[in-house]
Amino acid sequence: MPKRTIFLLLSAIASIPVAASDAPPKTYAGPYFYNFENASFTRDGDKACWVVGTALRSTEINPRNSPHPSGTARVVVRGILGPKGHFGNLGACTRVLKIVEVVSVTEQLAR
Repeated sequence: MPKRTIFLLLSAIASIPVAASDAPPKTYAGPYFYNFENASFTRDGDKACWVVGTALRSTEINPRNSPHPSGTARVVVRGILGPKGHFGNLGACTRVLKIVEVVSVTEQLAR
C-alpha cells in the first residue's frame, strides 16, 4: 500500500471524534430521526442535533420493507457526548453521542 494511502487512512481515523473515556455516561431524552442519509438525535429543549451512528438502528421500523427506512422515535438513552464540531450529513450536527444504553423507545413512526 503506498505511503500516501496509509497517511490518508490514518488521518481519517485520527479525525474521528473520541469522547473522553473517563466521562461517565449521562441520560438524554428526545426525538431520534433517521433516513437513508443520516441518523440524528436532538435532546429535549435543544435545537442542535447530535450524530448517533448505528446505536439506535434496532429502534427503526420499516413497514414497507424499503431498502432505505425513514422515520422518527422518541428515545431515552445513556451515553457519552463528544466534543463540539460539525458532524453527520453536511456537518449539520454539533456533536457525536456515543450511546452505551437504550433506556426506552416510544412513539415510533415510519415516514
